Amino acid sequence: METGSESSRPDPALLAAAASTERRPIDPPTDRPIDRPIEGSTDWRAEARDLWECVATLSIRFPSIAKVYTPERLDRLAAAWAPVLHRHNLTFGKFAIYFVAGTATLPVVGLTYQAIRDDRVAERAAAEAASKASTEARPIDRSVG
Repeated sequence: METGSESSRPDPALLAAAASTERRPIDPPTDRPIDRPIEGSTDWRAEARDLWECVATLSIRFPSIAKVYTPERLDRLAAAWAPVLHRHNLTFGKFAIYFVAGTATLPVVGLTYQAIRDDRVAERAAAEAASKASTEARPIDRSVG
């Protein structure tokens, strides 16, 4: 006896696509409602793609991430995650812009902190070098009076 609903059973084609490491074009749209949003309804693929594009903005701080989140991979992730978001009715709605802004801003804040810290270290080193140079440049008065 099987348990669970039809929607809780994994889609074999979707699992195969997610497991594939090869780049391939996105599957053509099907007649499932998720592939053709109705006017005024949620475009689940777009919601899922927005989610992963948000993660991809971390490439601001970690440039190698840009190689991971290619447009093709973003499309595959969107296709894989759209049913999950749809099933749980999870949308970012009006908060999506805040998630994207936060994800894009946090790495820049980190880089700003690092740049300021590096400049302060360089300033201290320059001040110490200047102090040391001025000390060494002064002639020593050897006359004893």
